[in-house]
Amino acid sequence: MSIDNVQGNIFLRRALSRKWHLVVWLTVLGLVLGTASFFLTPRTYTSTATVFLNQLVGNPFSPTTPTSRTEQLAALTTESGVVLTDEVIQGAIASSELSNYTPQMLRSATKATVPSNSQVMDISFSSSSPTEARQGAQALTESFLTFRTNRAQQVVDSQETLLASREQAVSALLDTANKAYDVAKNANAAQASLIDLDQQVRLYAQELASVKVERTTNANSSLDPGSIIGPANEPASPDGINALLIAFMLLVLGAGAGLLCALVAEHADSRIRDTQDLQRHGLPRALGVLAGPMTQGQLKEAALEQYLALVPVLSRLMQMPGSIALVGRQNSEEVHAIAVGVSIAFALRGKRVCLVSTSTLSRNYAARPGLSDVLAREISLTDSLQVTDYRLGSVALLPVGTQEESLSVLVQPTVLNELTQELQGDFDLVLYVACETDTVLASTVASCSDQTLMVIPTDKTRAPELSLATDYLSQRGAQIAGCLMYSAPWVLASEKELVEGFESHARFRLHERSSNAS
Repeated sequence: MSIDNVQGNIFLRRALSRKWHLVVWLTVLGLVLGTASFFLTPRTYTSTATVFLNQLVGNPFSPTTPTSRTEQLAALTTESGVVLTDEVIQGAIASSELSNYTPQMLRSATKATVPSNSQVMDISFSSSSPTEARQGAQALTESFLTFRTNRAQQVVDSQETLLASREQAVSALLDTANKAYDVAKNANAAQASLIDLDQQVRLYAQELASVKVERTTNANSSLDPGSIIGPANEPASPDGINALLIAFMLLVLGAGAGLLCALVAEHADSRIRDTQDLQRHGLPRALGVLAGPMTQGQLKEAALEQYLALVPVLSRLMQMPGSIALVGRQNSEEVHAIAVGVSIAFALRGKRVCLVSTSTLSRNYAARPGLSDVLAREISLTDSLQVTDYRLGSVALLPVGTQEESLSVLVQPTVLNELTQELQGDFDLVLYVACETDTVLASTVASCSDQTLMVIPTDKTRAPELSLATDYLSQRGAQIAGCLMYSAPWVLASEKELVEGFESHARFRLHERSSNAS
């Protein structure tokens, strides 16, 4: 498998694991739309009857229609329009179970077509009921054939009346001519007169014979309108695409749209959620991940285990005594909570740790003298430290002090280096906490420390922001060792468990140098 395929599979799994809610929401939306479409889309059934048309007098398609295919097709097309006439529609309503239909409703649901190169006509009727569709198509076809028959019968009857009247008139003329011929012949009329009368008799006799032939032909005219060669059947399925298929397609479309949105959202999401995100964006490596179960009984044990696991990792970054700067852009309490956990872990491994805060740690220390007061030469370093013993090691706290607003001016590289060296004379590890990465204070603290750790909460820090922060600190001399990722709720809860768990066994004392000086 190629590298591109592997990376594509990884990206797909990451998108599904992180943006699964988009897939679920849009799939559910597709399901809802599909269900609504299935139940709300009207189903229409269409039944069709096929009739073979005979040439019938008095109708567009009659014996007098020319044999040209164009003329016959025009006549049959005209016949298809006859299906929609009021007489045919009314006849269909009267002869079927379609009394609930008005003529306009029936006409709008009816369609008559003539297939090319044929002498048949398809009469279709659409309805929401398959039974009504069949009844409507059959009734319309029968009504149409009845109309053609009635129309032909009317023409035959009218022609018969006309021919009978004509025969009567010709017979009268013939009788008159015969009588005139007999009178002239008995009177020994001139030969020319007799010939003229004889021609009249012959003419009337021929006319009479012709009229009688026409009457016979008219009487023998066919009244067969045609035959239904394809009766209307009850349709088994509705027209168009199956409603169930449409519902399924909407469901699939919703799932596909959800997957697409998940891929797009994951591609656009620059938040750092795990160690792979750091590697993917080319950011400093992850030295540890502080997260775990929030269960009350398991939290203390899991927190202690994770912080103790950081001790060898951080110890390899520098020689003791050394200094580390924890730099983060999030809530200062979260960064301080991590610093407390790291300090206790080192203390439990027999190390003396001094935790130096550059921002307010908590309300308990807000009014205590600390770093800012030491740098302002208003208090000695020994008087500002409070040490807590943990088994073989200890943790000393140097809070920000009472002049936090002036700290950015008070912290100068030379002064801070001197302070660090002084602290390293009594402690194995000096741990600085800075909560603003893009400030002069943070860059000074980071550059004066042996190593700098970027403290980043999962799901909150974006890769471009972290990249800018690391570049800013690196350009100012900071040695970026890596990143510590953490879950904010877990870190805050674990700090409380660790502090409360060790307070009963810890021994608070002032700094030894302070007691010796006294």
